[in-house]
Amino acid sequence: MVTPLQQKTLEACYQSVDNLQKDLKERLQSFERHMRGLMEKCMKFEEVITTLYTRIQQLEEDIAKNRKSSGMTEACQQQFQSQDRILASHDIKLAEDGLRLGMMDYKNTDGILRWKITEIGRRRRDAVSGKTLSIYSQPFYTSPNGYKMCAKLYLNGDEMGRRSHLSLFFVIMRGKYDSVLPWPFKQMVTLILIDQGGRRHISDTFMPDPSSSSFKRPRSEMNIASGCSLFVSLSTLDGGGYITDDTLFIKMIVDSTELYRAD
Repeated sequence: MVTPLQQKTLEACYQSVDNLQKDLKERLQSFERHMRGLMEKCMKFEEVITTLYTRIQQLEEDIAKNRKSSGMTEACQQQFQSQDRILASHDIKLAEDGLRLGMMDYKNTDGILRWKITEIGRRRRDAVSGKTLSIYSQPFYTSPNGYKMCAKLYLNGDEMGRRSHLSLFFVIMRGKYDSVLPWPFKQMVTLILIDQGGRRHISDTFMPDPSSSSFKRPRSEMNIASGCSLFVSLSTLDGGGYITDDTLFIKMIVDSTELYRAD
């Protein structure tokens, strides 16, 4: 038989659980609103970047057409120089927008990078011409207080893979909690190229070399990249379902199941 005191205790417990559930629900709703806001910011940044790229391409085409014409006057030369300066300023603005987009306060803290890369055709042309050899992903983390990392991609290859392969690398970045994390970095890393048809993902896994400077505590903004210069051949990349709507998807998984967490 339940005494009045026990009944009151049970009721208090039920009320405490109800209050906790309400608090958790409110926090979850707040987090979802925050995430929606961040996604809207991402979309706006992408729109700005796309507009800038379009303007840059138009300027490049205009410059190329004008330079082919004969009888170039001094006034034309000055016009071309002015266009070159405008083009350079757009490049700087574009780089700044990309940096701000990558440094937004949203943090992926599950040790898994999901990287969507758009405008592959233009980016590959930039890589072939030497304008932009590599691109970096947004940072991701093994935990909220864990290692800070990113991916580095060469669309026209690097080292042994230059001009024949897509090269994909893993990069340790300097993070806020490096002083309380174990070094060197020893977590297994898996690199994945996503087949958007869902059939033939390409992956490679490696264990860090503890003696390599790539996996020691960073002394600058990021360590030397480590990964696969021969990750996938360009012929395979073009022949499969890896590029759809001028978009490529990369996934990178850092195994943190055995990782000591200082938090």
